[in-house]
Amino acid sequence: MTEGYVPCNETRCKRLSERSLTRQALLEARQASVRSFCVTLHKGGADYLKYMYGPAAFAVPDDVRKLPLKIADIFRKLTI
Repeated sequence: MTEGYVPCNETRCKRLSERSLTRQALLEARQASVRSFCVTLHKGGADYLKYMYGPAAFAVPDDVRKLPLKIADIFRKLTI
């Protein structure tokens, strides 16, 4: 039984560290008025991308065949 602590093995720590570094870089870019948006086909991406990009700055298309439409929609939103 634990109190919510998950032991940190080398792979998990490296992954958490990389995500934290990416998040920090994205925050610094945002402070410099650089807008970023992430598109991934990784089905589990929403879990960690919310942490890195925020709730509205990423997309995880449910069907790769919809990707061209999704990218066009994202581009429209970013350029308005």
